[in-house]
Amino acid sequence: MISYKLDNYLEQLNKQVISMDQGLAYNPEFRATKKMHDYPSRKAQLIRSLYYGELEASPYNAEIIFKSLLSRQGERWQNFGESPEDYTDIMILGRELLNKSGVLAEKLEKIEQLIKANNGHLLDIEESEFQKYKEKLPQSADSTTYLFIDDQTLKYIPHSLEKLGRFFSSKDIVFSDQLEHHFPGWEYFVYGFVEAGKKHLEELFAELEDKNIKEIITISGQSQYLLNHFADKLAIEHNFRIINILDILEKIKAEQSLYLYAGSFYTRYLNYSNKINNLADCNQESKIKAAVEFLPLYRKGARLNQVNIWQFPLCAEYELFLFPEELRTAILEDGLKQIQRSIHKKLLLFDPYAYQALKNYGYEEEFVYFTDLIEVW
Repeated sequence: MISYKLDNYLEQLNKQVISMDQGLAYNPEFRATKKMHDYPSRKAQLIRSLYYGELEASPYNAEIIFKSLLSRQGERWQNFGESPEDYTDIMILGRELLNKSGVLAEKLEKIEQLIKANNGHLLDIEESEFQKYKEKLPQSADSTTYLFIDDQTLKYIPHSLEKLGRFFSSKDIVFSDQLEHHFPGWEYFVYGFVEAGKKHLEELFAELEDKNIKEIITISGQSQYLLNHFADKLAIEHNFRIINILDILEKIKAEQSLYLYAGSFYTRYLNYSNKINNLADCNQESKIKAAVEFLPLYRKGARLNQVNIWQFPLCAEYELFLFPEELRTAILEDGLKQIQRSIHKKLLLFDPYAYQALKNYGYEEEFVYFTDLIEVW
């Protein structure tokens, strides 16, 4: 395992810099601004120039590099079959370089201050709300299985925990009675606090080891990627078995005209598209309309689309700072245009940030979280 430092990712960085711009039609930031400095290879070029001292760090080039959702949509690997992780890694490590330069110190320090103000959490969680929903989950002092309740799910979709409680009870899955809610820590890496993020994850795993936990079940794509994949990249050793709710869930209630939106972590980070497609599966499938080149729409029972890596992102799947509001709105509306090309009655979401983004936007069509359609017998 190589050290997670930009020094050790120069080959990957060079490949991203010489990228041909064939993914241009899919990159959400470029689609929103039509400016070439918002295309992934140009951001990689900036990082490379900063690393070699060809450019001095400035608020201008720093803001360009931080102006990305890290959705992995429209980046080089998508067209050339390279590793889907390379671009994310060089962006994180490039942002660490900028963080250490101090050019955005005042703005970035506000993130650290917010975490300190919330006792190690980025989001302000109402503890009474957590206790209310925690009681809905099956628990035992003897269990070594742990439900990883991420702050974003608790904050934005608290009612999902009640439905999950009934689901896990129906599966005879019982959790440790030492459950807490957690700040997963992805924002540490997104904003260039790599060492602080590594320390945060190490402390989190140590805490769960002290509780004699053997198995962790995550309920969001972000948590699954961070704990089960990204921790390995940081050379954090642990003996936990980490599985996602979608690895356990077999079916959802497939209502008529259902459109599935999976999000970036489940599609492009974790490659869970087939799992999600199979949740609303049936034997007959027919193509009904093409959206854009790689986004066919299907009628498959009650489902009207095929989830894949080309599904446009609606938003960042983490707390977004240093990002223009008008760009955030443009990306959301662009993603909605693709969804609205399908005539459907209900939009089903698998990411808590997408759910909250639609609420904040005032989206008037019907949308629900996937836990609302879990069948419990």
